[in-house]
Order: sequence, then C-alpha cells, then structure tokens
Amino acid sequence: VFFWQPKPTGATVPVDGDWAGDIDTCKSVSSGAVLYGEHLLESWALTQKVRSLSSAESEFYAIGSGCYRGTTFRHLLDETEVARTEAAGEDFVAQATLRVGTDSTAATSMILRHGVGKVRHLSTRYLWIQDAKRNEELELYRETSADNPVDIGTKPLDRPRIEQLAKRVNLRSLRELGWPIPKTALTTAVLAAAPQSADAW
Repeated sequence: VFFWQPKPTGATVPVDGDWAGDIDTCKSVSSGAVLYGEHLLESWALTQKVRSLSSAESEFYAIGSGCYRGTTFRHLLDETEVARTEAAGEDFVAQATLRVGTDSTAATSMILRHGVGKVRHLSTRYLWIQDAKRNEELELYRETSADNPVDIGTKPLDRPRIEQLAKRVNLRSLRELGWPIPKTALTTAVLAAAPQSADAW
C-alpha cells in the first residue's frame, strides 16, 4: 500500500543475516529491503555464496548486499534529479543519501576498520563497503531486532509478528484488506492441501 509522503532525501536499507540458516549447505541467508521514505521498493532473502564462519561475517555480507542494492537506487535517484533540474533550468544541489541499518555491532566494526584486520576468512570483494563508508557515500545506523522488518526473511515468525513487521513497510495481507485470494497454481495447491489455512492469507 502506497501513501502520499513528503519527498525523501534518499534510500533507507535495513538488513539482517541468518548465520548458517541453510541446514543442507550451512550457508547463511541475507535479507533486506530498499525503502524510499515509507515506500517499499525492493526486498530479498537470498542464500549467501560464501560460507560464513561467524555470525559477524554473515551480517557483514548482508550489509554488503544491502549497500550494493541501495547504491544502485541512490544513483538512480541522482540521475533522475539531474534530469529534472536540467529540464527546469535549476542547479543540481545535493546527492541522494543512503542509510543502511543493522543490529550487529561486530559487523559494523568490521566496516569501520581498514582491511580484514584479524578476520582471516573474509571475502575481499566486499571491502569496497569500507571505502564507501570512509568517503561518506553511505551511513550506518542501528536497526533494532524488535523493529527490523527484514527479520521476516531470516527468522521463523508467527502470523501476528509477521503482520506487525510488514506494517512497518506498508505491506498488508489480502485477508486484512478483505480482498479475494487470487486463483493461481500456488494458492490452489496450498488451499487444496490444507483448506483450514485459508484464513492465513
């Protein structure tokens, strides 16, 4: 659900990592979302390619995933604003901002240092985040676990908790909106297997 809002100054990207969340491969999961003000533009929950040896390393890669997607959107905002100001005969004043949120103090400290430090098992292709932070191309902020909407992609949650977090990014279930469930191959199979679960949609 999209609501009218004042023009945001940039993108906000909350992220989270689930260390060794894949039982078969012991790989971790990165979850995140790109928000433009209160509007959700993109979300993901993806298996990390590198096997993390610690929760801090897993969170570090999750931050990297969010920084990559957030930077792409920030550049899009800048290009759009440049085109608008040129058409209006105005001067391009400020670049869009990028804020990346995490609840991991250890992963944040890995970004604030230079190089890998004492962490020997770290994919160096993610170290560009350190340069981006030093060049003030992004800002890190504390996203508490109690309010982080992307926990939906990394933790097993019950329906009330999922709906609570989803409202933070203006997501609503079809059941809550009173809309009919679309008849697709997936919904038909789910309802046929467990008719009593219809209220969960």
